[in-house]
Amino acid sequence: MVILNPPAEPHLAIQYLGTDIAFFRMSTFNLKGKPIAATVLGVFAVILIGLQFFSSMAVWIRQISLKVEHPTDSSFPEFEHLLKAEVKDGRVDYQDAKNSPLLREAVNKLETLNPDHIKDPKERLCFWINAYNLLVIKSIADRYPLRSIKQMGNDLHLHKFLVGGTDYSIQDIYLKELSPLLEKEPTACFLICGGALGHPELLDHPLQAGSLENEGDEAAKRFIRKPENVTYNINDKMVILSPWFLWFEPAFIKKYGSSENLIASYLDPGRREIFNRVAIARSFGGKFDWRINKQESVKQ
Repeated sequence: MVILNPPAEPHLAIQYLGTDIAFFRMSTFNLKGKPIAATVLGVFAVILIGLQFFSSMAVWIRQISLKVEHPTDSSFPEFEHLLKAEVKDGRVDYQDAKNSPLLREAVNKLETLNPDHIKDPKERLCFWINAYNLLVIKSIADRYPLRSIKQMGNDLHLHKFLVGGTDYSIQDIYLKELSPLLEKEPTACFLICGGALGHPELLDHPLQAGSLENEGDEAAKRFIRKPENVTYNINDKMVILSPWFLWFEPAFIKKYGSSENLIASYLDPGRREIFNRVAIARSFGGKFDWRINKQESVKQ
């Protein structure tokens, strides 16, 4: 299998930018003889460090005042109320959610929920996907109006939230909690919504362990059967995939071996035969739609 044209930009949820390190590693700048530029950069660095310090202090103060709960399952009624009110056909009414008490209630509740007593792997996976999806909604709503996820900069990597009294960024949730669990339930990747139209659609209800497998299967079918995510050129014998499949492929390797094998398993027999015949080379050069998965608000 030949891999062509890997995307220039990794997944927002799992990309490590190393922002702080890169900022201070000034090897790409020639500041010799430019004391003004060096001073400006130094001041900016001090401001950045100060902002991060005060942000950390705010999280710490919030932590010591929390009454942490230890649920034994992934039930999350506050998140369910939010989703039912603000999500329709995979899109979110961020304008309404921005000032909704339902969003505040769900985020405040998540701050108190520590999943350390949730032993069942599927329950834990549901808990963390629910937490991830909720905090993506919160991050976008706080900055709304936006047109594109790219306008959020490094928020998904750097901004910290509390989950059960412990601070996490959205990236932390993926890397530390979701990634190890997804190897056993790879189709659950299709239930993780990063807030862009190019990501899998957001469901209008929280995930529950009993229906996780079925909902993952249905979400995989919906995503894979969209031509903007999977297409193939018979003449060139090339499969063109959304870069999403490259970003999440590590979760597919153990069970399926590759993104292509996963995709083929969700195609009907006729399409699968054609797919397997042309999948000599693959390209992750499919266009990813970074636009926000918003719905226009009709609420007053």
